[in-house]
This record gives sequence, C-alpha cells and structure tokens, in this order.
Amino acid sequence: MEGSEDVEKGSEQINSQNVQICEVKELNKHDSLQLLSLTIFGEKHPKIGYEDLSESVIAYCKGNPLAIKVLGANPSSRSKEAWDNELKMLQKIPNRKIFNVLKLSYDDLDCCQKAIFLDIACLLREEHKDFVKHVLEACRFFATIGIEVLLDKALIELKLIWHVNLDVDTIEMHVLLQEMGREIVNQESKDPGKRSRLWRAEEISELLKNNKVIEFAIPNYNKNASGKYNKESSSGNHS
Repeated sequence: MEGSEDVEKGSEQINSQNVQICEVKELNKHDSLQLLSLTIFGEKHPKIGYEDLSESVIAYCKGNPLAIKVLGANPSSRSKEAWDNELKMLQKIPNRKIFNVLKLSYDDLDCCQKAIFLDIACLLREEHKDFVKHVLEACRFFATIGIEVLLDKALIELKLIWHVNLDVDTIEMHVLLQEMGREIVNQESKDPGKRSRLWRAEEISELLKNNKVIEFAIPNYNKNASGKYNKESSSGNHS
C-alpha cells in the first residue's frame, strides 16, 4: 500500500455498515503509521512531538485498520498526556467502538463456533492446531468444521512454526480479537467463579484456595518455587 489514496481506499471498507472482519487486511508498520497520521493530523506523518505516542498507538492496534481509524478519530488537539492515559486505559478496558464492530463476526457464529472462539481467545491461542482440536473434541465440540469457519471469517489464522525438527501449525488470533473474546467472558459475571472460562492465574488460585469447584475448561496450573502459576499443555472440560 503506497500513498494516501491507497490508505483511504482501504479505510472505505472499515466505514461500511456491512463490515466483515475477513475483509480487513492487517497493515504493516509504515502503512499503519500513515493511516493514523492521515486520520488524526490530515497528513502522512505524525505531528512533531507526537511521534512516540503514534508509535504506541499503532503498536496497540497491531496493524488492524479498524482500530487505527477508531482511535485516530479522537481530536487532534488532545494533549499528549490524555493520549498516554487512554493507551494505558485500553490495556484494561477495550475501546467500546472497536469491541462492537469486531463482535459483528462473532455474533454471526452458531453456539458451538462461539464456544470454540472463546476457548481459543481465553485459553488456546498460540497452541498447536492438533492440540487445540484434541481439547475441543474432548469437550464434545465439532472442532474441524468450527476451526474452518473461524479461519474463513478471519477470526483466527494458522501460523507455521518450527518445532522439534517439524513445521507445526499453531492457532493465532489478533490481539484485539482476543481482547474482545475475553471481554465477552468478563461480562458474564462480576464474580470470576461464575464465568465460563478462567485464564488469570490469580483468579484460579483464589478459587482453588477457597475449595471452589471449577467446572469449565481451564489450563492446569501448578505452583512453582516462587509461588507463581505456570500453564501446562492440558485442559479440563466444560460444564
């Protein structure tokens, strides 16, 4: 993608009411910075003094043009301190506009496909594809077709890695989609023990210390010498 015309053409699909996640191509760092600068400042490069903050914004967006357009819609007069504060807030609270648009493709899934998406977002991202299928099949899901549907909708992707002298497919998911999936689970209840999935070691530890039964799919966590919890390559069952 070169020049402002190409970046602006790419943004047209983001503004469409019928936006499909599978149509949004991930941008490289150069194009991400150009799109952000055009959106905020009306020029191809960040305003002087805003270079570092612009870099932080595109680092958070991970090449997602939708996120860049939404965050770039903030007033260009906003202070650097306010920008920095919002970026810190986004680490804990997803942007509502980004969340709502990304959720369109999730809402179009059937109940089994939604469960598979949430399992990957909360627990199985960056795991080997065969391991993911094994876990999902053990939970009585139709893993093969479910994974294919998520791939077709670009909600996940396969990434080839070199492992023990073999090329292995791993399940990858854009960090903003992962945040969206985890936020869906967070909204199930304010009480972590009543949510369908847990992934934070401190929450799992608290439930185990209180002798509460955990009936949903979570990785096993064992305490190490430092008192922290390490994820092992195994999983329980859904209730």
